[in-house]
Amino acid sequence: MKSRAAALLFLILVAVPLRGDSREGLFLQGNRHYEAGDYRKALESYAAIAAMGYESGPLYFNMGNCYYKLGETGPAILHYERASRLIPGDEDLEVNLSLARLKVVDRIPELPRFRPLVLLERLVFYFPRDALWILLWSSYAVAAAAWILKLLWSRGRKVAGRIVWIGSVMLMVAASCLVGQVRQEREATEAVILAKEVRAVSAPGEEGIQVFTLHEGTKVRIQEVSGSWVEVLLADGNVGWLKADSMARIAQP
Repeated sequence: MKSRAAALLFLILVAVPLRGDSREGLFLQGNRHYEAGDYRKALESYAAIAAMGYESGPLYFNMGNCYYKLGETGPAILHYERASRLIPGDEDLEVNLSLARLKVVDRIPELPRFRPLVLLERLVFYFPRDALWILLWSSYAVAAAAWILKLLWSRGRKVAGRIVWIGSVMLMVAASCLVGQVRQEREATEAVILAKEVRAVSAPGEEGIQVFTLHEGTKVRIQEVSGSWVEVLLADGNVGWLKADSMARIAQP
């Protein structure tokens, strides 16, 4: 089971006003508890940061590690999934998420997906959002500077024009990926089962006929909400209604 403190990245991402010192102290405190093997206290420190309304990939990654060490598969997968939205492609995260999924009871085959859409989704989420923002503003600055140079320096107009074109393309790619990430997060309806075992029924309510059973750690897609019941879609296309308190959404409101 790989783990890491991720302190440096967290300290960079946490450089925002309003309780920054408190978050930094809690994060380092959580790291110390984790390294000492006190995973419950480490989790309490990390959870206190999350309770402030702060999100970061390293924070969710470390929370997932704590839950994994404590044998709580559902919450571990939930926090790894949340981390993967903020630091997509992170190797340690992918390894740990794969290890956690091995503990899930349900083995649900996925329906085949249209390959171009899969490749497009991978492109959109290939870079972390912070890196995309840096690329966006850097491309804008380079393109703007090259445009001004093109207007003022006739001899270098051709080179400047190429730089403007390259900067504009990079700007559009970064902007498109950012828009895609934000849109998918807002429309995201995925959740992770936290209950040890929950039965899915054919209609919202206890009187519904049982159609299948799910276990802790399984990921589902929310289709509809009716009171305290949620209709979910499985990767294999099966549909059923579950109690809302048996799961947690990956994308938090």
